[in-house]
Amino acid sequence: LSLVCHSQQLIPYVEEDGSKNDDRAGPPRFASEERREIAEVNKKLKQKNQQLKQIMDQLRNLIWDINAMLAMRN
Repeated sequence: LSLVCHSQQLIPYVEEDGSKNDDRAGPPRFASEERREIAEVNKKLKQKNQQLKQIMDQLRNLIWDINAMLAMRN
């Protein structure tokens, strides 16, 4: 066993343009962006669900009123 190692084996090569650093910074940024988009979609979905609930409540009240009028007519 040799305890002497070459410096090239210990230090990984990094290109001068910093492309390796961009690779490491890329995924967290995309994950953060994806989380933000999911949160935005969830917010829009909750708003749309609230609108649909209001419409269903209005229709339910309208049907109730129509049924009440029809019952009074007879």
